[in-house]
Amino acid sequence: MRYQHIQRANLNLLVSFQVLMEERSITRAARRMFLSQPAMSRVVDRLQELLKDELFVRTAKGYEPTDRALNAYAELEAVFPKIEAVLQGTQFDPAKTRAVFKIDANDSSAIVLIPRLMKLVMRDAPEICLEVQPRTGFSRLETNDADLVLANHLELALWTGRGVEALSSEILLEDELVCLMRAGHPLSNGNLTLKRYLKAQHVAISPGSDSLRIGLSFSGEPQRLIAHVLNPLGKHRDVRLSLPYGLAIGRIVEKTDLIATIVRRIAEHLRNSKTLIVPPPAELRASLNYIQVWHPRNDSNPTHKWLRTIMRNVAAEASQS
Repeated sequence: MRYQHIQRANLNLLVSFQVLMEERSITRAARRMFLSQPAMSRVVDRLQELLKDELFVRTAKGYEPTDRALNAYAELEAVFPKIEAVLQGTQFDPAKTRAVFKIDANDSSAIVLIPRLMKLVMRDAPEICLEVQPRTGFSRLETNDADLVLANHLELALWTGRGVEALSSEILLEDELVCLMRAGHPLSNGNLTLKRYLKAQHVAISPGSDSLRIGLSFSGEPQRLIAHVLNPLGKHRDVRLSLPYGLAIGRIVEKTDLIATIVRRIAEHLRNSKTLIVPPPAELRASLNYIQVWHPRNDSNPTHKWLRTIMRNVAAEASQS
């Protein structure tokens, strides 16, 4: 068995030993340790037995430590700060830390949150880098290949991978679905009912055939939320254009009669003088929460807590804009 001496020892005695070395007086050490003088004398006896040395020799000037005591004290002075750090937890100073945070994010989260996040990181943590990757689920949290995932609550609820029930999450922002269309679109006037919506032609974001990405949210268009509403009704959109990415949506909408169903924050980002935002059919008016998701192993990790805190601050700032 390793560390047999530690197993048999009362390590609190070493704290008393440190005080004795600093005070060189049983009376003063007893006062600091809130012990009576006889109790402190018994501590000295136990220390002598533990360290197998007399430890202190009475002289005309008081108690003087032996060589064994001096060597032990020097060793403990080096060890005690490390033990204290273990018990207290690592202190994280973002201004002095060099690190890379890996964040998985869909398009909407990246557009809404990452620019503000990077601004704060460059200001408060100049040696920290961000590595943002496309969201392909939540399994990278399980393998520790991602520190944080930015998604929406629907994506987490519909994730079919293992371990979702064990993940930690927090709501950052609320959003809602809207329709982005060109100014002057035939459906821009009047209430956009589900019947009118289904008669229109649409542009959608299709992540492709990769089974890990099917149905995930890109450019703020939660494919499964729309399908969740329409499929039970036996209805489907007339999708004339599918794209694997969303930055072109605004330009496509302004030049055609295609409608994009996306979250409001992204629609406002893409909107220009040639396009407008219209409320969707009542059936599609559901709130969609941006969330941050992490593995519980990092609940108390100070570096991860810092990242989640500034992400929370970023979201609070975004909610005001």
